[in-house]
Amino acid sequence: MRSAVHLVGILWLVAGVGVPSGAASAGLITFTDKAAFQAALPTAANTLTFDSLAAGTLIGNGDTVEGITFNYDELAGFGVSLQVLDDFPTTSPPNYLGTDDGGVFQDGDSFDLGFVVPSFAIGLTLISADVLFDDDFTLTAGGGSVGLDASAVQQTFADGSQAFFLGIIDDENPFSSASLVADGGPGGPFFLYNVDDITTAPVPEPASLLLFGTGAAGLALTGARRRKRPGREKGGG
Repeated sequence: MRSAVHLVGILWLVAGVGVPSGAASAGLITFTDKAAFQAALPTAANTLTFDSLAAGTLIGNGDTVEGITFNYDELAGFGVSLQVLDDFPTTSPPNYLGTDDGGVFQDGDSFDLGFVVPSFAIGLTLISADVLFDDDFTLTAGGGSVGLDASAVQQTFADGSQAFFLGIIDDENPFSSASLVADGGPGGPFFLYNVDDITTAPVPEPASLLLFGTGAAGLALTGARRRKRPGREKGGG
């Protein structure tokens, strides 16, 4: 019985898809620090930097880029489209995500993300040259939400703009969508912003799980046989 439990643990660890119920697991954690988020990722991550697209490319409502679908019904209703741009500083130059309305998002511009493959994590960078306050942005995914910490500046650029980070990891329950809400509230100052480096941690495909699982099972069973095989006693001739 102990060998079987040990084998199941090996399969999960090698597959890199989190851990089964009853084993060590972090559960849902929110982040405003990018380095901490990256260190806690439960599996291999993908980051959409927008650098694979030419500056000026429009991302229409419902379009999918590198496994992420962008939905923005309200903005589209105003005739605004998301657009890949390279006009301002960003964390992974040259490109970032803005809009075709002056090149930037503005206070009140929100959008949803859908994941072609469910993800254990979502993280993104927000860049603004304006004064921001706590909870001007809220990122929601699965059962968790995280608001902006205006003191958690990740990077300051030569033009005075600053980068902030929001992230959510749930290594027990992958999710298929996320929402970014930009809302400074009626009493807050108006602000503009851009987005870059959208990171996800997709659940491995079943074929990959089977491949890794089969390999791990083979290693575990081979080890078990070796332990059971009679051998020479120490000091034997």
